[in-house]
Amino acid sequence: MSDNVKNLLVEILQNAQNLSAIGKENAATTQEANASVETQTQSIHNIIDTSETWLKICKSKCQNSKCKFEK
Repeated sequence: MSDNVKNLLVEILQNAQNLSAIGKENAATTQEANASVETQTQSIHNIIDTSETWLKICKSKCQNSKCKFEK
């Protein structure tokens, strides 16, 4: 095998290793992003739950004091 072919194969191998490393880094970044989105989604659900609880409390207080409450 000529030196040119060997050098070309070494370069191809190095590029393949670099691409593999980039792929692994992208996969890790995607996992981190998914975890972040999941955390944000849970926070939004918590806000919704809290808002609905306050809405129920306000409706109850309003009905007890005979005030007019509209959604």
